[in-house]
Amino acid sequence: MAMGELNLKNRLEDLSLLGRWVDDRAEQLGISQRGSFRLQLVLEEVVTNVIQNAYLDSDEHAILIKLDYQEGAIHVAVIDDGIAFNPLEHPEVSLPGKLEEAQVGGLGIYLMRRYTDACDYQRQDNVNILTMTICDRVTQN
Repeated sequence: MAMGELNLKNRLEDLSLLGRWVDDRAEQLGISQRGSFRLQLVLEEVVTNVIQNAYLDSDEHAILIKLDYQEGAIHVAVIDDGIAFNPLEHPEVSLPGKLEEAQVGGLGIYLMRRYTDACDYQRQDNVNILTMTICDRVTQN
């Protein structure tokens, strides 16, 4: 059952639209609080990275989010026309032992890997397509 699409612009203020949209979809699907948290976290991390790093110009760009639910799994795709970047090829980040040892960057990719059950990246027709799967038990209403 397809659950919808959301069109965002490459502006940080659009993250609030994303948050509300994810909350609405999670409620409609009956996703557990844990599943909803995972979905919200990975989408905010990925979309923030796209907004901040994917574009070499200051023009307005579209970021498309597609969400589907099938057989107890949420499949979400983030589609953008930014520079090619495969986060799955990014090296694993080592978590610091102390806050003072923390470095900027890489944590969003770590969180994406940690809170999804599967990820796939494709570059087609100058477009990035990052697809993530989150498995969740759906509650009965």
